[in-house]
Amino acid sequence: MNRRKSGLGAIWLAGVMILTAIGGRAQTVPLTSLTAIHALSNSQARLALPVDFEATVTYFKKGNADLFVQDGDAAIYVEADKSTDVSPGDRVLVVGHLSPSFRPYVKADRVT
Repeated sequence: MNRRKSGLGAIWLAGVMILTAIGGRAQTVPLTSLTAIHALSNSQARLALPVDFEATVTYFKKGNADLFVQDGDAAIYVEADKSTDVSPGDRVLVVGHLSPSFRPYVKADRVT
């Protein structure tokens, strides 16, 4: 990984790790863009950082967990629930957390 990309990942991670006091508890602020997610390494994805972003469905086959979404020129794989009801072209809100793999990907808690 080149230094520029590594530096961007550190900047995004620092932004994500800003903690806010809510009801006496600290909560991690979710990543809200695919660009921010793409800047992270697998080591950072192992922290299971939360995500909350909008994107357009580019691939999904009902009964399968494989969902691909894109926003601008950034795209990502999302592991969705097999009962998710979306179609290519739908604009969706994805809420979940990161997981490491070949590249970081999203395990969705909710796709609406």
